[in-house]
Order: sequence, then C-alpha cells, then structure tokens
Amino acid sequence: MPVDADVERLLLEALEPDRIAMAIAALAQVEDEVRQLERQWSMKKERARYEAERARRQYDAVDPDNRLVARSLERQWEEKLRDVEATEQAFQRWRSQQSLDLSEADREALLAMGEDMPKIWHAATTTATDRKQILRFLICDVMLDQKREQGQVLTGRPAPPANID
Repeated sequence: MPVDADVERLLLEALEPDRIAMAIAALAQVEDEVRQLERQWSMKKERARYEAERARRQYDAVDPDNRLVARSLERQWEEKLRDVEATEQAFQRWRSQQSLDLSEADREALLAMGEDMPKIWHAATTTATDRKQILRFLICDVMLDQKREQGQVLTGRPAPPANID
C-alpha cells in the first residue's frame, strides 16, 4: 500500500504540468484511430467493388455459345455484387453503432478530464482496474530498488548491473 500511495502521488505530481497536453494528445490519437478505421473500411469496400467489376468483365468476355461457363461466371458476378452490398451494409451498421466523430462538447470533456486528473483518479466510480490502465498508458516499467536513495525517482531504463562475482 505505501508503494501504491507513492506511485499515485508521483504520477499526479508528474502529470500536473502536462494535463492539457495529454488531453490534446489523446484527442489526436482518437481522431487518428478514426481515420485509420475509415481507411480500412474504404479499402474493404473498394476491394469488393473491384472484385465485382472483375467478375462482370469476365462474364462480358465469355462466348455466349458456351452457356455452362456463362452461367458459372454469371453466378460469380452475382455473388460478388451481393458481397459489395453486404460490405456496404456492414459499414453502415458499424458507422451507426460508432460515435467516431468527436463533437466540440466531446473535445471540451476530454480537455476537462485532462485538467481534472486528480479528481478523476480519486472518484468513487474509478476502479482500481481503471487506475492501473491509466498507469499503463503512461508508465512503461516500474522497478523498486532499495539500494538507491529513498524517494528518488529515476526515469528511463536502468544501466545493466556491474559484474557480480
């Protein structure tokens, strides 16, 4: 428990000057993730349309006298068109379920959270799991070393130990 209290105190002290910058960085990260997801959906839809167009070209190129091949290619084309429609519908469902566009109120709420980190940290609704997740976002590694000065906080990776004989 004393370690937890010290980590908490140090974390909140360390974050104080950078609260707004952290909130803005989080906002930029969320917006970047939104753009990446939109791009992935765009590529998936483009691929489905390309496959449908390719199937249409194959169908158009077949000799009409070769009915068996023509029927097979027509089925493939119809299947690709259904895939395009299914992809579009899946995208629309995903888009309607997601609240990906941040409104001005959302931005202000993020900035307020950045400014109120101690309040959020100590809120009754913030669980220990939530606190640990916040720490994981910010701290890569914590090492307790009783050989150094008490209360000293070192950042970065420690130097490898000297030869121990």
